[in-house]
Amino acid sequence: MQSIPRNIFYGDSHTQGYEIDHDKILGRDTFREKQDLIHQFGLHQAIMMWNHKMGRATNMTPYDFAHRRVAGSYPLQFDNDAIIIANGAMSMDYLHLQLVNDYNEGRIKGEHDRLFIGLCRPTRTYSLHPDGSFNYQHQDMDGTAEIMSDIRYAVTWALACQSIMDFCKRRRIPFHFIQHFPLNSNPRGAEIHSHPDLLNNPKYTDVYTDTIMNMQPYIIPKSLHEFGEEKNYHGFYHTTAMGHSIFAAYLKEYLTNP
Repeated sequence: MQSIPRNIFYGDSHTQGYEIDHDKILGRDTFREKQDLIHQFGLHQAIMMWNHKMGRATNMTPYDFAHRRVAGSYPLQFDNDAIIIANGAMSMDYLHLQLVNDYNEGRIKGEHDRLFIGLCRPTRTYSLHPDGSFNYQHQDMDGTAEIMSDIRYAVTWALACQSIMDFCKRRRIPFHFIQHFPLNSNPRGAEIHSHPDLLNNPKYTDVYTDTIMNMQPYIIPKSLHEFGEEKNYHGFYHTTAMGHSIFAAYLKEYLTNP
């Protein structure tokens, strides 16, 4: 008798369902508060400050609040027993490393599991600390951080995606890529994907475009952000609970009748 595969979701805060229950917890619409924090402190610092606020409201540490299982997230609406391995500001190169470590340590059971890889924005990478721990929150939100060049971001993202595909195929692990935003519509993501230095230089273009082509059979066609009400995002730009619910239903339907 063939066993039912476990569904394992990798990704970032969109995979976690971040923001979908903040209004309910606080009993008010928090959109404007969050936008004001962004304008004052920038997105990254605003989210860090908000996690402290929510931690106090729920008697949790900021870390525990940000990493809890959120019942309304699309992975848990798709499968209530889903395994979620996600971190806010996750990068694709760190996600690849996490996936390999999970397999080597027996947390992924090969072809008995089905992986859903949430595509993280390309303007992220990670660093190694001397003690061996990882800081995956190195990101360039607006093109001014100068952590890496845009070309290096794009190529790093593409190589990580290709490495994930190669790793899963060699081990016969079923997998799908999930877009949280359409690949070319995220403001900084679109800027990276369409960078003239990338598109006009075969040294980079071949790596990048070949990877995108190789990914196509494994990408779920519609993105999370395409679903929900007209204003389908919260103050930190994460999709609403309705969007998660509709996307989970779409994902079930697509995998049943692709």
